[in-house]
Amino acid sequence: MSKRVTLSIPDTLYRKLEEWRDSFNLSRVFQDALAEMIRRKENLFERLQEDLPQIIDRLKKEKKEAEGSWEQLGREKGMLWARAAHWLDLKKMLSCDAESPVGDNAGFPDSFHKALNEAGADVTPEDREDFTRSFTGGWLLGVREFWALVEDKL
Repeated sequence: MSKRVTLSIPDTLYRKLEEWRDSFNLSRVFQDALAEMIRRKENLFERLQEDLPQIIDRLKKEKKEAEGSWEQLGREKGMLWARAAHWLDLKKMLSCDAESPVGDNAGFPDSFHKALNEAGADVTPEDREDFTRSFTGGWLLGVREFWALVEDKL
């Protein structure tokens, strides 16, 4: 069974079509062109499905590497902050939890938020939460590593 389809074409194309209408089977031209476009899309989709497991593995690896570099960056910034931090600020920072939302955690100093914003300037909105979690965990790790170096000497 056939279904009717209405389509629009620009005026210039319509004028040319009128000149050549008798030499084309417009239904056949449209059917062939549409069938070819659908075939190409289906082939692309099939190839994508075949490659999908490898693509997902690659993206997972890239995500893990990105999050690792974000954590490392946070660790370095946290360690630098801790070197110059006041003892009371260090103690407050050591009581912070990486799992708490950063905005809800009053123990994080302004310098943390500044470093977070600077480091995350190029992070897409979609990745912001992962970046913040990784950077924060790294920051706290850096502060705790610094504290471990100095705690027994105080």
